[in-house]
Amino acid sequence: MGGNAFHESNSRILPSIDIDARTRAGLSLDALEDLLLKASVARAEGNLAGAARLLGITRPQLSYRLKKKPGAEPGEEITRE
Repeated sequence: MGGNAFHESNSRILPSIDIDARTRAGLSLDALEDLLLKASVARAEGNLAGAARLLGITRPQLSYRLKKKPGAEPGEEITRE
């Protein structure tokens, strides 16, 4: 097996975002995580299981991360924009 699975997975989610440029510009880890979560859910058209697969995590892990975001209502997992 070759390649970096994390890079390959996330390049499908955010193909046009230059992560290095964003981090140099002051993008925090929390902001980057939020960006990845929202982009993966949008790409999966709101399907959390599909979004989790894109990120290489389980659906419960994705739900936990979405719920812990500031401003998330109890029971609210996603806000679609």
